[in-house]
Amino acid sequence: MSNPIIEFKNVSKIYADGKDAALSDINFTVDQGEFACLIGPSGGGKTTILKIIAGLEKATTGEVKKPAIIAMTFQGGALFPWLNVYENASFGLNARNRLLNGEEKYSEHKIKTETLNYVKMMGLEDFINKYPAELSGGQRQRVGIARALAVDPQVLLLDEPFSALDAKTTAELHDDLIKIWRTTEKTIVIVSHLIEEAVSLAERVILIKDRKVANIFKIELPYPRREQGLTYHQDVMKIRREFFK
Repeated sequence: MSNPIIEFKNVSKIYADGKDAALSDINFTVDQGEFACLIGPSGGGKTTILKIIAGLEKATTGEVKKPAIIAMTFQGGALFPWLNVYENASFGLNARNRLLNGEEKYSEHKIKTETLNYVKMMGLEDFINKYPAELSGGQRQRVGIARALAVDPQVLLLDEPFSALDAKTTAELHDDLIKIWRTTEKTIVIVSHLIEEAVSLAERVILIKDRKVANIFKIELPYPRREQGLTYHQDVMKIRREFFK
């Protein structure tokens, strides 16, 4: 049985000028613990959906079900250049503390423990005192993911996180993300513009075209997924046909 943690029912988004709809009658669900990928042509509404889930945008019409604690990462990690790796990774936890009082606050020990746990999980323990300018693109993205995970979100959102990285670094981060997903059992929703990336990572691929859900594909390949496999190629081509239709 499905257990939706995110649900969009007849969701539309129209901006103030009323000229163009960013989303039109969107319907889909993401189950607890699922890895889902939103894919589609540029300008189709993928990032708008992610922002609505994150609470950065509000739907104009329709119903949105989502959990209270959500973290989002952006291209390049969106790090603070004046903070080192540890300070960037712990930023969300410290920001949470500033909003709370009394017993709900995390102790300094807990903040340090949680931050170091995810810094190590992302393979950054040797770079903990480095600043963003001293890191590679892949390392900066790892810091962004560590910062998001440190707040213990129910849903982790990633907006085209690997689009600016080289193929080798991207492949390594794909492996890391699958490992994190399996270890933490978090619900993950990623936006990608690459069909191959979507098939490599996700259990379901949600195709967004012309600001609507055009199709939803269930990917049943075992992990790790091999790009040279026949079934992998068939899944890619099935989505590609719909993508370019």
